Amino acid sequence: VSSAVVIFSIMKKLESATEEKAKKDASRERKKIIDGAGKEIADMVGAAAEKVVLGSTADAYDAFLNAAEKSIEKEENEIK
Repeated sequence: VSSAVVIFSIMKKLESATEEKAKKDASRERKKIIDGAGKEIADMVGAAAEKVVLGSTADAYDAFLNAAEKSIEKEENEIK
């Protein structure tokens, strides 16, 4: 077997190993990005849900105060 064939064979194995490592690295990086995005999305959904709940709670409280105020005004008008 000639030196050129041996060198060519070694170069092909090295290239193959380098490609495999690059694929594994890319796959690992992709997983980290997806995992990070999943947490980020979950945080955004949680924040949005909190805003909706707080907003609806504030709306309900405002409605309660308005109803109470109308009830008080009605009672005051009935007393007069």
